[in-house]
Amino acid sequence: TLPMMATASTVLGWGAEKTMQVAQSLYEGGYITYHRTDSPFMAQEAVTAIRDFVELQYGANYLPCQPNVYHAKAGAQEAHECCRPTDIAGNPSLTGEQQSLYNLIKKRAIASQMAHGMDRRMKAVTDIAGFDFVSHGRKILFDGFRKVWTYGQGEEVDLPELKEGEDCHLKALEKDQKFTSPPPRYSTASLSKLCEKEQIGRPATFANIIKTLKDRAYVVEGKSKSFEPTELGEKVVDFLVQSNVCFVDVKFTAGMEEQLDQIADSKAELENVLSSFWDRLKCDIEHGKAIKQEREVSSYPCPRCGGKLLKKHSQWGAFYVCEHNKKGSEEGCKFLGKIGENGEPVEKVKKTYECADFPCPKCGSQMVKRSGSKGEFYGCKGFPKCRTTANLDGTINEPKKGGRRWKR
Repeated sequence: TLPMMATASTVLGWGAEKTMQVAQSLYEGGYITYHRTDSPFMAQEAVTAIRDFVELQYGANYLPCQPNVYHAKAGAQEAHECCRPTDIAGNPSLTGEQQSLYNLIKKRAIASQMAHGMDRRMKAVTDIAGFDFVSHGRKILFDGFRKVWTYGQGEEVDLPELKEGEDCHLKALEKDQKFTSPPPRYSTASLSKLCEKEQIGRPATFANIIKTLKDRAYVVEGKSKSFEPTELGEKVVDFLVQSNVCFVDVKFTAGMEEQLDQIADSKAELENVLSSFWDRLKCDIEHGKAIKQEREVSSYPCPRCGGKLLKKHSQWGAFYVCEHNKKGSEEGCKFLGKIGENGEPVEKVKKTYECADFPCPKCGSQMVKRSGSKGEFYGCKGFPKCRTTANLDGTINEPKKGGRRWKR
């Protein structure tokens, strides 16, 4: 699954969620085997069918003497075989997106049972004014599996035949200044490879991991398809790292997966594993609460009661609230502020509405003045449950089908 996501991201420019949606439709249509798997095992009848296909289409020289066998990586769950076409010789009629992903899966399956390629690699070291200049060359002698899997191939640079000590004539010499650049941000392809290497998550959960990061506004996908952290995402990471929560400890999560597998194989006791996990989690939660309270306290006093202002975050951004605020109660300080230009608190002022001198004829709530695309009117304060509107002269309007939009 993870190699499929990485390849679809690099070749097709798709995100993990889209790749899994298209793969699900192919699986439901019976065109591919189960796609949420990290097993490289292929059924013997499929191997035989692919080898027959390779010999027929490309010739016996593209077929290895023995079938290629791939071993699963540590931590892989091998309940299913690899993701492959159900009929390697078939040409199903599919939609554009389905056809694109199906072609990748089919080419990967065929290439996995083809012979290795053979290249001739050359290296030439030229001495110019006491400095060594290195040139690399590469010539394909036999393409092998690259006959089918044509993605990600480098350029072929064929150097001329050279002899040691041979004199060369310098035609041109160009200089180019380069600066050290930071590592590139993660993309779907690079992140999936990292998760596979570190054994983070499972094939069935990886697409949902990325979806959660986006839905919670921890990251946004840039123009180059790379994930850029948001301010909220950076703060969450800083908090989790400072709290040393077990869920961000790669070794802990990988060890937990291994222990769960041991429980399934009757090699470990369920109670002992869960007890050890709960002890760590409980300690992390208490530690996290203490750090959260410490980080929320700002240097600004509450303009109303003089208490300390707490800086909190929501999906709409950061805001200030008084430490004496009692959520869900009428008691306590009710100061609520926005973040000003210099980080200073700016109290939010509740909007005031101009009310009509008549109630809503349907629900009895107040009718307040609002503005819309056609001008000002009165609308029920119970909107959107009640969509009653009236003209400024008090004439009640019948709501249009599908409701009416207005600015609050």
